[in-house]
Amino acid sequence: MNAKRTNLDWMYGLQWLGVCFLGVAVGGTLSMVSMWTVGAAVEEALGAAAGGRIAGGLFGALIALGANIGPGLLLQQKGLSAARWIIHSAVAGSLGTGVGFGIALGLFDTLSEGIAVVVIGLSLGLPVGIAQWLNLRKLDRMPDSAVGLWPLISVSAYLLGALAPIRFGSEGAEWLVIIILGLVVGSITGLGMVWLFRRPMVLA
Repeated sequence: MNAKRTNLDWMYGLQWLGVCFLGVAVGGTLSMVSMWTVGAAVEEALGAAAGGRIAGGLFGALIALGANIGPGLLLQQKGLSAARWIIHSAVAGSLGTGVGFGIALGLFDTLSEGIAVVVIGLSLGLPVGIAQWLNLRKLDRMPDSAVGLWPLISVSAYLLGALAPIRFGSEGAEWLVIIILGLVVGSITGLGMVWLFRRPMVLA
């Protein structure tokens, strides 16, 4: 038995950061627009709870979709299905934040702003991370013990990214929040993926 490292340089991580950042910028902008339009319309028609869940679902779907189109195409070069990676991420993000927004709104009077953001960050990062972990397990080149850390990497990325509104979330600074979110998510997930691909493979 011997170990061999995959041939993956840090340029892959930079490419991941670039496409993830651009995707989050577009997806984040669309998510803001959807919350102000579709979410507001549903809230007016069906109430705050339904509006919050719909807005949360759209937010999570668009952020996860934007953040993972480019990375999904990069992973396709490594043997994963880009379509599965992208669709599973978007569906998981939508379901997770739909629930997360519902929880945050239901406890609005008792939750601090910081805790509310943590709830949203976890509700996006955890389901997306689990969905992506199920895809990464199909790559024989990665040890299961290393791939099992991906949900933690995903949670860290979205949780730290979601903390940006606390510091920079004043009205009119939404663009800054989106930029920070894209940089944080792209950097952490990009570094995490490079680390996974650089893990030793055990060969017979």
